[in-house]
Amino acid sequence: MLFNLEVLSNEKKRIIRFDNVTNIFSDPETGENLLAASRMQDYLRLTDIYDFDRSDLGVLYINLGLNCNFKCKYCHQNKFRTTTDVVPCTPERALELIEILKKSDIHPAGVSFWGGEPLVFWKSIKVLVPALRELYPEATINFPTNGALLTEEIVDFLKKYNAGFYISYDGKATNRDCSIFDDSDIREFFQRTQVPLDIMPTQNRASIPIQAIRDELHGMGLKLRSISAYSIARCNPYNREQAEEIRIPKDRIDSYSAFIYRVLRDEEKHGKLFKGVKNRFAFVVSLFYRGLGVDSADVRYCGNMVGRDICIDCTGTMFNCMNIPLFKMGNILDFKPFDASKIYHSHLKKQACMSCPFVSVCRGGCPLIHDDSSLEFEVNCNNIKGLAVPFFRMTVEVLLGVYLKRIVRVEDGKVFGEY
Repeated sequence: MLFNLEVLSNEKKRIIRFDNVTNIFSDPETGENLLAASRMQDYLRLTDIYDFDRSDLGVLYINLGLNCNFKCKYCHQNKFRTTTDVVPCTPERALELIEILKKSDIHPAGVSFWGGEPLVFWKSIKVLVPALRELYPEATINFPTNGALLTEEIVDFLKKYNAGFYISYDGKATNRDCSIFDDSDIREFFQRTQVPLDIMPTQNRASIPIQAIRDELHGMGLKLRSISAYSIARCNPYNREQAEEIRIPKDRIDSYSAFIYRVLRDEEKHGKLFKGVKNRFAFVVSLFYRGLGVDSADVRYCGNMVGRDICIDCTGTMFNCMNIPLFKMGNILDFKPFDASKIYHSHLKKQACMSCPFVSVCRGGCPLIHDDSSLEFEVNCNNIKGLAVPFFRMTVEVLLGVYLKRIVRVEDGKVFGEY
């Protein structure tokens, strides 16, 4: 589908034609591909890490089980936490998993524990981390946590083995069970040890803005190293009744988009603190630069298992996703890289996606949502635009050196944004 991008270039207005299927920007009069002679920006070297050989393995996600000490209203797992086929990890099963991994002869670039809440399975993590570090000495090892179960013992143990964690934190005004920093023991622990915190704020209807989370942590005297700034609660086919708890109001989405846009524009001010979102944006820009169209298997919105990354439980069984692990996909002992397009091309069947300029960035969101007329799709799309819009705007600026003012669909004149 074609779109007219009304832009400012050297204070003069002009029109650029954009094809959202091929990701080609062109001159509407001559048809010239405007990126043909473009030059890669220096910071796009960050995307070298994505130029991978598909015979190699990227991240090995190990789902330890779906047990959690919280019951957040927006959590993807609420509807199937007790019905999944993921086998909960015990210390004994952790030892068995290490033997399975030795037999598999895989060599992942990174290992990430998932749940549920990974620290519910702390005894198993204590078994896995030393063995994994010996097995994969160069791999990164980390996991997300809500932070409520962190102790000095855990932090010291992880530091010993060069393993890390990042905290999913939404602020005090939230629809979580509690705010971990309301717990004086946890707050005082971080204040005393000055452990550098990597925060992943999950944006949802009841969370506070990222700026407020940053100010809140600084106000508590906590050492903040980075903010991922791109986790957004999304409705999926398994928590429909929670849709209104997840749908972010338009004013919040607009505010979030404006903030991410400022982060992306001001490298000097935000580069270190928001390195997660900067790296992700650099990847998106590189896809446009390399001319990868909307049907490219290299691209996915979420971090679910795809091609080079795999998710397993403690038995070595592979699952479709570390977050919504509902479908078995064989065993790690039989692992072979596969064609990711078989999973991640669901957006090509959604008319709402293929009629939108931002599909090249979001790829239709969660691939488990197939019906673009459903409430789940509506909420998913609404929330993801918080990132997709500023990413698209800045992609145009970085690659074409122009300021995007307006997006208009050629077919019917629908306006998709004015800036």
